Amino acid sequence: MSQILVLAQLAAAVLVIGWLGTRVPHWVSPGMLVLPVVVGGFRLRPRPLLALCAVVAAALVVLARSWDGPKVADVAVVTATAVVVLGTAARRARAGWLGAE
Repeated sequence: MSQILVLAQLAAAVLVIGWLGTRVPHWVSPGMLVLPVVVGGFRLRPRPLLALCAVVAAALVVLARSWDGPKVADVAVVTATAVVVLGTAARRARAGWLGAE
């Protein structure tokens, strides 16, 4: 699968999680945004992964403006996971092991 298609699928997953987080916040935690980031870490190269992290950050901003916004711990966990995944992807790219094709 191409990188753009995987990025589009993961961005759609982020949008669904963000939308559900605003509609039913007691069922969908903002911490669930970690899942597309981790999957993107396995499937994407560093640049598309950075774009996915930007979509996740935008979803967190939208969730923060909702009625029951994310807790500080949710934002910290998603941010820490994104930093670790981006660092791993950069190291993998330097070693020549790019995202799964």
